[in-house]
Amino acid sequence: MKLNTTTVNPLFMNLAALTAVVLVAVRFCHIFSFHEPLHVVTSGFEEESLFALFKVVHDLGVYTDPHQLPFAASYFNWFYYAFYGKVTVLMINAFHLSDIWIPTIGRAITFLIVSAGFGLTYRLFRREQQNGFALSLSALLWFGPLVGYWAMTVRPDLLGLFFDVCAVACLLPLATKTRFQSVMLAALFCYLSWSCKQINVVMPGAIGLYLLWRRQWSPLVVFSTLLISLYAVSYVIMPDNARNMLFFVNTAIPLSLSVLLGNAATFLKKTLPLFVLLFFVALQALKNPVYRRALLANETIRFSLCGLITWGLILFPASSKVGSAENYYFIAFFFLTLLTATALGQLSTTTRWVRVGTTLAGLLFMGSIGMVVLQNRAQVLSAQHQSMTQLQQCIQRLPPPVFVINHYGALPWMNPHSPHFVLAYNYWTDRSAEIPFEQNGIGGLIQSGYFNALILPSPITNEFDGANLQAFERQMSCEGYAVFTRKGSV
Repeated sequence: MKLNTTTVNPLFMNLAALTAVVLVAVRFCHIFSFHEPLHVVTSGFEEESLFALFKVVHDLGVYTDPHQLPFAASYFNWFYYAFYGKVTVLMINAFHLSDIWIPTIGRAITFLIVSAGFGLTYRLFRREQQNGFALSLSALLWFGPLVGYWAMTVRPDLLGLFFDVCAVACLLPLATKTRFQSVMLAALFCYLSWSCKQINVVMPGAIGLYLLWRRQWSPLVVFSTLLISLYAVSYVIMPDNARNMLFFVNTAIPLSLSVLLGNAATFLKKTLPLFVLLFFVALQALKNPVYRRALLANETIRFSLCGLITWGLILFPASSKVGSAENYYFIAFFFLTLLTATALGQLSTTTRWVRVGTTLAGLLFMGSIGMVVLQNRAQVLSAQHQSMTQLQQCIQRLPPPVFVINHYGALPWMNPHSPHFVLAYNYWTDRSAEIPFEQNGIGGLIQSGYFNALILPSPITNEFDGANLQAFERQMSCEGYAVFTRKGSV
């Protein structure tokens, strides 16, 4: 049941979306340069993905044992590396670029995916309501404060979200009889999302729960059988190292309540305006029984609730993993925006509550984006580029091989000596857990005399990773790092 077209004005929500797009454009200018490659990091442990793309470009194995030299890891799923890697190879060969352009190419791929995701979501939301909020909600989903710099980083999260939205687009609008072709396409897109990041199982869980709720047994069996078969085939044919990486075999997975609460607080801070709007929509539903019945009978509303329930059971607790961030909330935000777009589409007339809600939400979104502008992160990135450039020059003056504790500084175009010790994000956790490492890890290599120079955290003086530094002498510091050279090295 759908009521007549609403006249609620989307002006302030559209202004908020426009503000978000302008902010993204400003960030784009500070992250992308076609005159020189910029040495910046736009998300946590982005360096692992950059190193993986380097390995694809040079036909090296992406999946390696993180406890074997050079102690690097690739923890994401195969399609992400294959897709980004092949596009990067294509661009490098077409324009005769060096490896130093790999970050720029990878971030451009992500930005194009985000732009495509915006267009797809807009069309999806337009099918659910015709009141003008599809544009603003789609823009705030893909370009808003929650995604932020993730729209221009080399990670699989937004590619996975794009495939999840594709799966929803195959199923909506949800008719009484779900076609088997739509269910099979949805299963394929859910598989592709999982093939980017193995924890991307919220959307298939939401679809399965929804089909179960509607008691559509045949579509449920087709969807589940096809998806599970694709998972199983991938598991069987992938190499052992890939299986070990995907399921974190023999490695520590530290969980933290503070990380869980911190991620939740970040999510609420960046999406509070949407919750404010939903609060006023709920007030209108309580006040108007016709509107309330329209919401309760709407299939997309039910599907969105299935998605939020599934997310709460899977990704919310998983967001306590050390190293996780607000990216664990992207799919939840999609379901919330889908629910909001559908709820606004069910309004019959202009209402004071919803008018206040949309106005306040738009103003709050603009305020939160304004706070981001005041933080002047672009200046921080500019300073980071200068700092990494200086670090690169320091590395070039040292006798190789050089160990660099900074993850970006350890990348091949910064420290060209092979092997490249871009340490796995949980290297130190595994060391604390006393998991065996080849040659006893970095500390063992230092003790055996492998490195001629070290760039370590500034507080380090006599010992690092269990290795005594008596054979090294400390030089002038570089960009806040302590520089050591082996005594007698040239």
